[in-house]
Amino acid sequence: MSSLSSLMGPNWAKFVKNFKVFLLGLDALWVVDGGPGTEADNLSLDRMIIPHLYSLSTRTISRAELNAVRHDPSKDISVYTRAMADAVKKLTAMGVTIDETYHKDLLLINLHPSYSSVRTVLLTRAAEPTLKDVTDLLTASAADPGIKQEDDGLSPPRNHCSRRSRSPSLRPRCHPSSPLTGSISSDGFSSGLSVVRSH
Repeated sequence: MSSLSSLMGPNWAKFVKNFKVFLLGLDALWVVDGGPGTEADNLSLDRMIIPHLYSLSTRTISRAELNAVRHDPSKDISVYTRAMADAVKKLTAMGVTIDETYHKDLLLINLHPSYSSVRTVLLTRAAEPTLKDVTDLLTASAADPGIKQEDDGLSPPRNHCSRRSRSPSLRPRCHPSSPLTGSISSDGFSSGLSVVRSH
């Protein structure tokens, strides 16, 4: 199976020929002949093919895809919940069980900060909400207008002037005569300085 080329439009005939050889090797003659086959035949074929289709590499890639699903506040929240549900279904089809608790946790972990108030409501409930409860509340809620949509966390901006910065590229941009009344000490550290943006 691993020797088969990826199916593309131009190589359809070659792919079908090689795939038939693969099926014959599994003694799945009814598939090659176009016959319906029995339920037992189909289940037996599934058991033989699944290890080839769902290897360690495909499983880990699919897990990474699930964990990488992020809430984009510029889109409807349902896009986020559906994307995560689809990623879970993909793993389930491989025989990998993603339980409801992990699914809920991941929904809340990867939620954008603009929905932090909704997350707090869910996390502080006396009884733990079900996956449906979480999804329904997220879908019915709106982003907090007080939080910028582009805000993705508490990290300082790229041109942030650290109070203890040794960066040569940042020190010249730190302005000592700012409202913070900072100064540069003799050891080269900056203290309480703001950033002067170049124009």
